[in-house]
Amino acid sequence: MNFIDRALRRINEMSADEFLQSMSDIYSEPINRNKIKKYPQFVQDVIFIIDYDTELQMEGLVGFFNDSTKDYVNETIIALKNCGAIKEAEILEKCKDFNIGNYDGYLDLENETYLNNDFEGFWKLVDEYIEREKKP
Repeated sequence: MNFIDRALRRINEMSADEFLQSMSDIYSEPINRNKIKKYPQFVQDVIFIIDYDTELQMEGLVGFFNDSTKDYVNETIIALKNCGAIKEAEILEKCKDFNIGNYDGYLDLENETYLNNDFEGFWKLVDEYIEREKKP
């Protein structure tokens, strides 16, 4: 049993934020991103959002599109849309068209991300999404 299975067993005992925090164990108990597809969509979405957040904070949008996370851009866009972060999803859509060397384009759009504008509001959307998806 991995951290996802353990969290799903306890999801109704956990707040949305506790569930979100438990999904950050993806870094201490790594799982191939293709293997998470057996889990509910919202679990997949939360993990892709955590990956996006981590990369954005560490390396910015250029890093997101230059590291292994680039292989999951479409999944990340879907995850952002599913939780209601439409503007964030649109930023990634625009970045998909950039040449990796277009640092100015990435930096311009990075200034529009939640990280530089509404950090708390972004995570509130994710928490609300988890809460909606929890089964009673």
